[in-house]
Amino acid sequence: MWRCAVAKTLLSAIRRLFHDSGSPESTFDSQRGYAVLTLALLGLLATGVMSGPILGRVGLNTLSNSVESQEFLTTSGAASGAEHALWRIVNDPLFLDTLTGSPPSITYELSLPGGTTTITVAASSNPPVDDGITAVFTVAPSIVSPLATSTLTYSMTVTNADSVPHEINRVETKSWFWSPVYITDSTSGFTSVSPTQGGFWRWDISPPAVIPAFGGEVTMQYQVIGSEDWGTFWTTGSARIVDVGTIGAPTTARVRFMDLNTLGIETSVAPDEVSAGPTNTFDFAVDITNSSSSPLTMRWIRHYADDQFAYVPGSSSGLSVADPDTWWNPITSRYTYEWALGGAALAASSTAQLAFQMDASLLPGIHTTRTSIKVEEDEGSVHKFFDLSSFETGETAPITAKRAFTISAVQGAAWAEIEAFMLASGADIISWSEGVN
Repeated sequence: MWRCAVAKTLLSAIRRLFHDSGSPESTFDSQRGYAVLTLALLGLLATGVMSGPILGRVGLNTLSNSVESQEFLTTSGAASGAEHALWRIVNDPLFLDTLTGSPPSITYELSLPGGTTTITVAASSNPPVDDGITAVFTVAPSIVSPLATSTLTYSMTVTNADSVPHEINRVETKSWFWSPVYITDSTSGFTSVSPTQGGFWRWDISPPAVIPAFGGEVTMQYQVIGSEDWGTFWTTGSARIVDVGTIGAPTTARVRFMDLNTLGIETSVAPDEVSAGPTNTFDFAVDITNSSSSPLTMRWIRHYADDQFAYVPGSSSGLSVADPDTWWNPITSRYTYEWALGGAALAASSTAQLAFQMDASLLPGIHTTRTSIKVEEDEGSVHKFFDLSSFETGETAPITAKRAFTISAVQGAAWAEIEAFMLASGADIISWSEGVN
């Protein structure tokens, strides 16, 4: 009797790793899971309960309707097999390398109480490219008054969609044809060191900063003082990843020094989190705001997206119902979608919107797009228009594509199936079902 009590106590402790309250939508903490699994193993060995594989006896997780059942210890081999695969995905980085095909999958057998269990693990998408590392470099504010002294904040965010952690040991930035002044001790985030300044600004990071696997991200920021005449000034950025190489961020951290800083452009997208692999339809909305006392004339809106995205014909609404002109830019490796607005007016203190849809089947990682608008300012009584060129958002409207895994296990007539996202914090259970045919 006391052995059953020990086993049930261990099972209850393991169940708490999922932080659930009778619901399978929960998060599995891999590090604590490993620790508690070890304790469970030692406890069962000490009590003599374990006579077969540990996962077949207690599994890694049990739902609230089965953890208290003694029957679970002897008849839920299919469920234990599914849990075994889940544990391998979270804790064994080399396991995912054994999956083959497109999208990759694997089938293997496991000996559990009750008989041999056949387990199939299928990923929702292929592995990410570039070892799953992406970098985004931004600046705020991006429009400031010319000649005035302005404080600008630059941010470098690096995301890791790979199944193993990676490390950053250097960040470099370069300001082209202008000379911002670094604000002493302004660096924060995954490093606080000041940069070595020359042609490039370089932050050497020792020990390296760790980026957790499965969507983990880290960010650093620094501040500069900028004061320039009218014009647009660019700063580029990159991160060096140990054993991978240098990952460049898209060149979108630009500052525009101009008098008109009352024009706002903001792009949003829904959904902003999806399963990597399947095709999803995304609703984009571009909001243009004129907060000045003068009207503006709009010439065009452009949206820039990589080749994973495709515009949905007939989906435009708002400022334009026409489909955009489209062309490929081999330098940026992106398509440009342009809606000609034909001089549509944007009244003072008003907002207008362009909405459209795009389809995409995304690889794991963070996916961003850019949007820009060309406007002219009405100078008043002489009805002359001053060309203000284009304003753009920089990398915006991030979409997180999370790699999902479907695990199916069969032992005789019993079956179990788990679907889960892999996150930096562990496995996020989407669904869990089991039964007997």
